[in-house]
Amino acid sequence: QATIGKGYTRGIAGTSTAKNIDVTALEENDYFGISLSFNANGDRLAVGAYEESGWNNSAYGSGAVYLFSFTDSNFSGGSLQATVGKNYNGGKNVNVTALDVLDYFGVSVALNAAGDRLAVGSYHDEGFGNSGQGTGAVYLFSFTDSNFSGGTLQATIGKGYTGGNNIDVTALESNDGFGISVAFNSTGDRLAVGAVFDDGFGNLTSQSGAVYLFSFNDANFSGGTLQATI
Repeated sequence: QATIGKGYTRGIAGTSTAKNIDVTALEENDYFGISLSFNANGDRLAVGAYEESGWNNSAYGSGAVYLFSFTDSNFSGGSLQATVGKNYNGGKNVNVTALDVLDYFGVSVALNAAGDRLAVGSYHDEGFGNSGQGTGAVYLFSFTDSNFSGGTLQATIGKGYTGGNNIDVTALESNDGFGISVAFNSTGDRLAVGAVFDDGFGNLTSQSGAVYLFSFNDANFSGGTLQATI
């Protein structure tokens, strides 16, 4: 039906290229497509580009997420609605000011069923104040509609993140890789996060991995609580 990427332009109506989308901003080694998530209807799409370097290459490897809409579930009328990442401003873009060099934001993405809530993993994030190398983090965003209007960072989950709706995962240690994978339920008030390099309870088994399970009181990520670790 369509290809999305650098130089993939729309062809003549009725041909195999008619629905393509040219993402002109992509550059070498952005790794667009490392992660993907649809809404329930399949007409909204989030795509991670985890080594993208922010607007105007302002932060090498900080990462980004590109948000697309379609007019139907056959991928007609595809349009880039917003970019979420370092120093992306204007339109529906969301500037994630906290991102640093090599955070790898966008290595994982998850949309809820409506397509108005987004979780993004940043598995090289170093925690609040860069307190722990590679501990990892997850950023939670809300939108006022399914066209990605009004994008707002509602919460950050990771080492040392406190205040507001943030969640401090005190157990995280250096190089746990928290955020390597993320998954929502349909409403977006339950979240699973992978930490592929976690060493298990008491650091007994090197890089055995773990999954952290969170609940929220609502779809705006209030009252976030770590419910279990697997």
